Amino acid sequence: MARMHIMAGVGDKLDMPAIRTISTADLSDVLRRGAADFWAKPSHYILLILIYPIIGIVLTVWMEGFHTWPLLYPLVGGFALLGPIAALPLYEISRRREMGRTRVGARH
Repeated sequence: MARMHIMAGVGDKLDMPAIRTISTADLSDVLRRGAADFWAKPSHYILLILIYPIIGIVLTVWMEGFHTWPLLYPLVGGFALLGPIAALPLYEISRRREMGRTRVGARH
């Protein structure tokens, strides 16, 4: 019977994926690109920076009215999970800038 491996295909040897290390140059490149995205559409980021904490404060004040302080920790934990979802528009702006499209309706 033929020997077969799901990841490597037919044969005896399993090819291992190449792992690339992250250097300081990679980190500075990421920060430079992030700053470029911010300055391209600063209103989007400032809106997120303002709205996200304000919603958290409103939820905390709302909890004060019902005297449910024991639920504050789970509420804050769940609210923190919404951060990546709230950042989706920012990811889309970065993706479009990477592809060379700067306007929302622009097509290539």
